[in-house]
Amino acid sequence: MILCTPSQGVYIRNGRNLQRRDSQYVETKEDGKFSFPTQTDPYTLVVLHDQGYLEISEAEIAESTDFTLQPWATVTGKVMVGKNPVAHETVRLTFDRPFDRSQSRINYDYRAVTDSNGTFVFERVPAGRATVGRSMKINDRITTFSHNTSVEAKAGETTSVTIGGMGRPVTGKVLVPDYLKEKFDWRYTEQGLRVNSSEGPYRQLGFRIEADGAFRIDDVPAGDYYLFVNAYERPGERIGMVGLHFNVPEMPNGRSDEPLDLGDLEMDVIGKSDFAPSLAGKPLPDLNDITIDFSLAKAKDEMLLVCFFDVNQRPSRHCISQLAQQAKSLEEKGVAIIAAQASKVEEDTLAEWMKKSKVPFPVGLVQNSEEKTRFTWGVKSLPWLILTDKSHVVSSSGFSLTDLDTEIESAQK
Repeated sequence: MILCTPSQGVYIRNGRNLQRRDSQYVETKEDGKFSFPTQTDPYTLVVLHDQGYLEISEAEIAESTDFTLQPWATVTGKVMVGKNPVAHETVRLTFDRPFDRSQSRINYDYRAVTDSNGTFVFERVPAGRATVGRSMKINDRITTFSHNTSVEAKAGETTSVTIGGMGRPVTGKVLVPDYLKEKFDWRYTEQGLRVNSSEGPYRQLGFRIEADGAFRIDDVPAGDYYLFVNAYERPGERIGMVGLHFNVPEMPNGRSDEPLDLGDLEMDVIGKSDFAPSLAGKPLPDLNDITIDFSLAKAKDEMLLVCFFDVNQRPSRHCISQLAQQAKSLEEKGVAIIAAQASKVEEDTLAEWMKKSKVPFPVGLVQNSEEKTRFTWGVKSLPWLILTDKSHVVSSSGFSLTDLDTEIESAQK
């Protein structure tokens, strides 16, 4: 007999109380009677016995002192991958109970391991709607449910369920950009296959990703899906993601051994510019991704100062204004200036501000691929200054305006 309150709950594993020392627990006497100290918080009594179980609310106790155990249910089943049973697979059964801070905390958790024939049995299960699924270890840190199947456990009866065995394999490979690999660790990823269809036996499927990025998801029924992979440098700091919507077409008799190959899935990098390589010592990239009335040939035999900025940010506006004031003196030193708006903005808004600020040098606009362009140019923040020598080889980047004269002197040597 266990007394549960909102502040002191109970964790029941495979129909038995695993927290006797930490819970308010007593054994009934031979006549079935029991007692607990007077309670001030709302409470629920949980009775666990070989012959059955019972949950008794405070209101029910106020109305009666005699209660009858409800027989345990039994849930049995088999785990399949394609046509083959899966041995030594961990299976979990849980109940979907809404969380309410004001109610007693009663948690039921069941675990079993399949035998050589792929079968499993859960005994001492309370009646009600439950979820049964494979417990899949997707990496060293994370274990997830997969192929979750709803089941109605009935008091005193045995209910059978099959996990897997239908659908087809889905395969693919996640490609991690080379520049990200130093910070990337598969142990800090989470992934899943979310079911977008309203019909079907499953809501989400789990899968493992191998060290080379390859994956295989078995027994995926026909329907619409969304595959996601989130990569973290460390917990809480996401650095990359993959997201793909796809469809698994209908199959004869509901299953097929032929995999649906999603191909190579390149990981999108979050904050891609943070990983941008330095351009120092390299030729200046071309201007193909920047809409600007300027060509590098116009600055032949001149040093070039490039400023990536965002007109919506005060530091960027200040930088452009300062460069506008210094434009004439920089020209006398053999330095040509161009600027590029590096985030989305209305062209009219940009043009109006440039006119108002009397900016005398060419200003362009990065179109449609802002993050890719910033990465190509090694831009890690805005504003961002890049200085070249007369051959248009980058001498320095990422410096402040106060260091501009020093950088120019260094580039002239």
